[in-house]
Amino acid sequence: MRLYGRQKMGYYPTPDTVTEIILSCLNVCDKGNIFRLLDPCCGEGRALSRLAQGLSEISGKRKVESYGIELDSVRYRQARACLTRAIHADALLEAKVSNKMFSLLFLNPPYDWTRTGDDEYVPESERYEKVFLKRYARTLVPNGVLILLIPYTRVPDCIPTLCIHFENIKVFRFPKGEYKRFRQVVIFATLARQRRTYYRYSPDYRYLDNIEEGKIPELRPNCVLYTIPPSNLFKGPVFESLRFDPEKVRQEIERHGIDVEGLIAPEDTTESIRPLMPLRRGHLALLLASGFMDGFVRKNGKRLLIKGFIKRIRTEVEEETEDGRNIIITERPVGMIRVLDFNQKKIFTVE
Repeated sequence: MRLYGRQKMGYYPTPDTVTEIILSCLNVCDKGNIFRLLDPCCGEGRALSRLAQGLSEISGKRKVESYGIELDSVRYRQARACLTRAIHADALLEAKVSNKMFSLLFLNPPYDWTRTGDDEYVPESERYEKVFLKRYARTLVPNGVLILLIPYTRVPDCIPTLCIHFENIKVFRFPKGEYKRFRQVVIFATLARQRRTYYRYSPDYRYLDNIEEGKIPELRPNCVLYTIPPSNLFKGPVFESLRFDPEKVRQEIERHGIDVEGLIAPEDTTESIRPLMPLRRGHLALLLASGFMDGFVRKNGKRLLIKGFIKRIRTEVEEETEDGRNIIITERPVGMIRVLDFNQKKIFTVE
């Protein structure tokens, strides 16, 4: 990918004209009350929002929800304003998304290698188009509709995943005015109910493997019709970002506050635990070494930070036997205590 493309994180938004044509090729199943759409690389959310709006008009009173994932923080905020739900995350590493919960997967992934060098390719690298397709195919319900937007040159990378998991596959090139830029195609498909083991013998494989750029039909309004099945009505999807979000932390602190002193010096609760019999010195050493009594201790005006650990002492003994001299190695655990004295500002170790 060129430097400009990397600066955009591989983001090439779907043209509005293409979105409108895709919408004309979709319908909503007569059965079902809720339809969920997913875009793992939603950008500003414009394409998915428009599809959701158009399908909502087609479906009447039935509910159409849009879910988007975006890595760029600026585009994420824009997507959050127009989609049902949006999360700020790396869709491959930081997003937790339920399987078999979405009616439609709209996928316009980054056009790049997963690992890049000066020559734009390094060993063990894969194309993002292939990786995203493999990762998010599982999110569709049976017969769920896939809309995949990729360059024509990357169709061979996606053939195995498409033929193993999908059926009813159709390929169209972008309209003439848009195709020149990136030579993009739109692939429509539906998720098969059963995985294909011998996919190379399927008609879909022969269709994709023999496809020629000059013979790909142009994407036109109503050139094909795919019906979107309903999503699970009784259970909502897991759709969460695993990324640390400073803004959410700030909001929680403003709402609930934060006990800074309690985090630095938590309340000592060891006094509430009382043994049935008095502890001996050996018991105390074991408790400290195991970490059970680690923490801050305040007593008689002194403040101590105690950390217990086990140190293994190794000894070697040389013995004479009939066969000669043997060295016997033994190890014994010794409880150690490391103490930080805040008053004296010293650290010392006790065996």
